[in-house]
Amino acid sequence: MKRNIIKRVAVLGLSVVTLMTTACNTKIKVDYGYDPLDYIDLGKYKGIEATVDVTSITNEIIDKKIQDALKSNATYTEVEREARSGDKVTFSYSGSVGGLEVTDLSGSDYSMTLGTDTFILKVSEVTEALYGMYANQSKIVTATLPDNFSMTEYAGKKVVFEITMSYVEQVNIPMLTDAYIKETYNYNSIDAYREYVKKDAQSEIDAEIKEAKEEAVLTKLQDSCTIKDYPDELISQQTDKLNESISFYATLQGFSNDEYCQKNFNMSFDDFVKKSVAQLLIYQAIAKSEDMHITEYDYKGNLEEFAKSNGYSSKSVFTDAYDKDTIVKSMLIQNAQDFVMDNAVITEK
Repeated sequence: MKRNIIKRVAVLGLSVVTLMTTACNTKIKVDYGYDPLDYIDLGKYKGIEATVDVTSITNEIIDKKIQDALKSNATYTEVEREARSGDKVTFSYSGSVGGLEVTDLSGSDYSMTLGTDTFILKVSEVTEALYGMYANQSKIVTATLPDNFSMTEYAGKKVVFEITMSYVEQVNIPMLTDAYIKETYNYNSIDAYREYVKKDAQSEIDAEIKEAKEEAVLTKLQDSCTIKDYPDELISQQTDKLNESISFYATLQGFSNDEYCQKNFNMSFDDFVKKSVAQLLIYQAIAKSEDMHITEYDYKGNLEEFAKSNGYSSKSVFTDAYDKDTIVKSMLIQNAQDFVMDNAVITEK
């Protein structure tokens, strides 16, 4: 009798384990509200061939690191000539609205390098006026602040700036020579120093190469696919999402969304939205074509890592920001992108 009870308990326990395993392996249902394959003709997405110039990427990063290090050791010589591009200028500025000086639009002993730095108020008329100025010279500049100016109370207002140049300095950047490298960094040659810089920047180099490979493959992928139409709901979602994120950076630079997209992506904001939607449609279509799914086990097991890869400190913070459906759809997009990259044939040169 005792043996039978033990046997029945064991069987019951096995049933519970089976139920738990089945529940964990349940595929999470995903509904986009449309069929991505209705909006796109998928081209070749397996075995995409691309070439990436790894040597150029590596050298570009190393060169930039070295130039930044040289600039950090630059010296400055005060000059009596007019200010030119590359000079460090120090000046005071006073902004007035309606004849009254505005503290928020005024400052003293402000320094910037012409042609490199951006004036703190991002008023182009002030920056342009600095070129050609001499030490102790003053100028009056009138500017109408943009409608999306960061200080909203002055947006669209006409401001009169009085600029007084304190002094102009020529920047002296050290020459990169074996002697300089030996004295400054204790390496015997430029080549030895470059190897050190490469080793120190290897993680950045790897990340840049990875991004270049993804961009090369994605470009080939997009060229092989034909977008027939755009789902209205997806256009609306991406418009809201990108409007929020781009507006932040555009406002900081004093641009509208369209101006920001033209400057950084060479396209209008609406075209940028459509390009983003096209990428999503392609990966959604690939996920469906390859019958990709996210199970409860996948979701729970990968959530922490997925949250951190998206810039969140923990999965709890991530799930506070996004609902499960949104996260699962994003995981599918990532899986589709990984599938394309894993099957791509990339030649390095």
